[in-house]
Amino acid sequence: MNEQIQQKSSFSADVLDLGQNARILCVADIRGNLSQINELAKEANAQAVIHTGDFGFYDSDSLPRVSNKTLRHIIQYSPLEKFQRLRTSLNNKSNTTGPSADQIRREVTSSPELSELPEFLRGEKRFSVPVYTVWGACEDVKVVEKFRAKEFNIDNLFILDEATSHLINVGGIRLRLLGLGGALVYHKLFDCGEGITTIAGGQGTMWTTVLQMGELIDTANKCFDPSTTRMLVTHASPGREGLISQLGTVLKADISISAALHFRYSTSYNDFSVNPDVSHYKAKLASARQSFMDVWDTVKAKVEPACAQHQKALLYNAIEAFNRMPTHEAALQENENAHFRNLWNFNLSDAAFGSLVLDIKEGRVGAELKSSGFNFGYRRQTKPVHQAKQNAVQSQTQSRAPSATPQSVNVETAQPPKTAESTRTDEPHTETTDKSINGDVQTVILGEKQVFFRDLPGLFIAPVNSEEEIEPLLDPLDWKTKTSITLRDRKFGSTKFAYVIFSSKEAAQKALERAKKDGPIEVKLKEPSSHSYRSSASDSEGFRGRGRGRTRGFRGPARPRGGSSYRESGKEQGGTVGKDNQVQTQTQTQTQKAAPTGPAVDSK
Repeated sequence: MNEQIQQKSSFSADVLDLGQNARILCVADIRGNLSQINELAKEANAQAVIHTGDFGFYDSDSLPRVSNKTLRHIIQYSPLEKFQRLRTSLNNKSNTTGPSADQIRREVTSSPELSELPEFLRGEKRFSVPVYTVWGACEDVKVVEKFRAKEFNIDNLFILDEATSHLINVGGIRLRLLGLGGALVYHKLFDCGEGITTIAGGQGTMWTTVLQMGELIDTANKCFDPSTTRMLVTHASPGREGLISQLGTVLKADISISAALHFRYSTSYNDFSVNPDVSHYKAKLASARQSFMDVWDTVKAKVEPACAQHQKALLYNAIEAFNRMPTHEAALQENENAHFRNLWNFNLSDAAFGSLVLDIKEGRVGAELKSSGFNFGYRRQTKPVHQAKQNAVQSQTQSRAPSATPQSVNVETAQPPKTAESTRTDEPHTETTDKSINGDVQTVILGEKQVFFRDLPGLFIAPVNSEEEIEPLLDPLDWKTKTSITLRDRKFGSTKFAYVIFSSKEAAQKALERAKKDGPIEVKLKEPSSHSYRSSASDSEGFRGRGRGRTRGFRGPARPRGGSSYRESGKEQGGTVGKDNQVQTQTQTQTQKAAPTGPAVDSK
């Protein structure tokens, strides 16, 4: 825990009066293109805007504080026109390498402002309506702290954080805004990074801390009024993160608005609508509780002595709230059952693809979801499914047909299927690896090779729940050269583990040497097994039965070493293979051995 954390003043609350009928625009991931907020507000006829993170909190001095990996991510997804050439180069699928980190930094240095925020700070641009926002995962913590310290100020911009609460009188209701910024990363919950208050961040990224959650609970309790409608604005999604869902319960929220999932459609749901019963919802909370407690038990001995008295109060606010979450055996409490049915969640798509408008009048909160959606037009260029199946069956039949002379290999047939990288970027996500599951053994088809997943070299990482938790542990070079990532549930406990696969054992060994192994997450080498690669073509020949390909299955007697096949021994002539057939097979084999050499005769 950072010892520089300082005690802050008590919460502040501002009130905005929008009258008896107003529209509030909700958007996400504006990514520094702040002028677009005015355009979207005008288009939606909105009197206020709520933003859920990745706002673009970068000033003219932020560039040197941003790491190369984060800078690459910012440029790749920035909507600003001045980065169009770099963005096109980074998103070019045919360019496997793209510009290097040094090339990106040199080009950006000529125009170092990563966001339009400096133009708003200088007064060159301004917001036409009040804007309420939390910070997201890609922000400069130094800039956010300057806003908190009142060094920076922009008219009509209000930052929702754990220390402040804003009230909007609109359409017959009193809307209380509570905000929590930053990405939720479990192994960083007790790390403040470069932050000097309860917020945390570093190298151009920001994340949520336990102190931040504890102070938000304290702020919500101080301003609690049963006559208000409470809205929780977060960057992380409560639908994905059990801790955020529990936080909504503790804060007695009625509505939550979040982002961070980057879907092409905005979604509207409550937990009752997406869980078949309350046990599934309880399992999500229990899993999150277990993951949190695993981290807390690991760092508890170091964190408690480093905290001042007022910090311990905030720390235990959050720990007590999460400790009340149900275990896999315990039942839900009454307030959690109410939250299961009554808290309504909105998860927003990026501002480039859609938005949400809350139309509030006469005490009723209406919702208008807008999205550009997926482009399914590419399917008109593909063959119908039945035709594709016929072609596949015909191809397999031709490849298995007997031939007296060697046949040439059809290169087009041997090529693996197209991956998602060769499709349009706005198409729905599809599986990019040709995989088959034989029982509980997962194999990967590489050309004519069938490679067992356990034979692939890589790293074992645990406990982790998402790729966002894995990326900070690896060196940027290794993260770029990885082949794939597989997340799996543990047999015991609620956490997950991951396999990060590399092209060779040497690459995996180098990645392990450069990985961060000093935290609570275990990183070790995933050794390939002693099994060699097997040809899928050879496994498909002959009668294999219903086994996995490695076991005999229902195959009858063992094949004689004399070289005769099952077909020669009468295997396919019907009947159950028993002792009589076994004697008959051996007799036939001996007869065939004694027979004079001559032209092959079809047994049929």
